[in-house]
Amino acid sequence: MNGSLMKDVRYVTGFTQKQLGEHLGVTQSAIAHMEAGNLFISDATKKKVIDLLATKNIGQESIYLLSELKKKG
Repeated sequence: MNGSLMKDVRYVTGFTQKQLGEHLGVTQSAIAHMEAGNLFISDATKKKVIDLLATKNIGQESIYLLSELKKKG
């Protein structure tokens, strides 16, 4: 998972950086740094993201497809 994908996660969940940070147990600033590619996204954080998406019935494939659509858009 990279910063661009983290932005996609926020987009599909409708969360602000602050809201996503609260769900993942990190600060808004940490989310911003992750999205910018300036902060490593740990495996533990990745798992939390996947779990959060699962609660919203959003699978990894949906995130991937959104990412691909954004590249073409």
